[in-house]
Amino acid sequence: MSASLTVTAAEGGSPSNQRRISAFAALVAGLGPLLPLGAMALGLGVPDLAERASAAMPEYVVVAGFCGVLALPAGSVRNHRATVGFALLLGALSPALAWFLAVLAGASADRAAWVALAAAAPVGIGTIGLVAAMGGGSRRTTGMVLASAAGAVAVLPGTALALGIAGLGGGDAALRLLALGVVPALAALAVRRVWVPQEGTRACLALLACASLALQAFARVHGAAAPLASAPAEALLLLAFACIPSLAGILAAVALARLWRGTGIGVAEAALAGGYRNVTVTWVIVAPVLPPEGHLFMALTALPIFATPAIVARVLRRR
Repeated sequence: MSASLTVTAAEGGSPSNQRRISAFAALVAGLGPLLPLGAMALGLGVPDLAERASAAMPEYVVVAGFCGVLALPAGSVRNHRATVGFALLLGALSPALAWFLAVLAGASADRAAWVALAAAAPVGIGTIGLVAAMGGGSRRTTGMVLASAAGAVAVLPGTALALGIAGLGGGDAALRLLALGVVPALAALAVRRVWVPQEGTRACLALLACASLALQAFARVHGAAAPLASAPAEALLLLAFACIPSLAGILAAVALARLWRGTGIGVAEAALAGGYRNVTVTWVIVAPVLPPEGHLFMALTALPIFATPAIVARVLRRR
């Protein structure tokens, strides 16, 4: 995946227009992945406002999914089976690797279970917009996200069963959350059958998708601000464990991308898919069996999740 978008003469028109579009696309490529990180820091500073903003979370998810798919460059999935297989394997490997890393780090049985459950979350719909903003991706990215969402219906309960956790709830709410990501993506794919945006428009759509992700990041961290301020040592220790699901997902996804080259999924795209997960779905499902510390853990997973795009973008610039 390149760190900037490219423009053809047919799309950009005159050379001066091409230069302006290229400059704007480069700005989106650099700024887009940083927006969620900055918004997350702002949300920690003004938690009351962030909590109010969380009321519109469904709308943020819909906009991010719809605009993200429209922002992808033209192209098709070369190997549907490989894309689906990648997503399902990632869903199966991430919880096991996360649990192992948590135990290795000295986590208690409960904390290791929370880590594994968070790692079983599906790939976030925001991955599509982030990949588009950084100048890569295709409908393959959408296929991977949709396959991951479908697989989560089995991966999440299967992970809980393997951990010996019973009494899960929130199934209807979790299905609604998954639908919030899946339905807008499918609608955007339908729109693309009759209208494929040109490069400048795609850059605007990618920026809008990243802005929606920034609003999600701003709203998602409101529950973590008070514990970080009142009991920083304990909260920071829990935050260290909350980083493991994203880390395990990135390691598993990058390893799969390197070993299974037939998918066509690049390392940067894989890293985003592995680290940017929809843990809110997991949180809703496991909420009935979580103690207060478990709820704080799920809230803290937002920090590494929304930091993933900025980290991947920085690695891309250094390559």
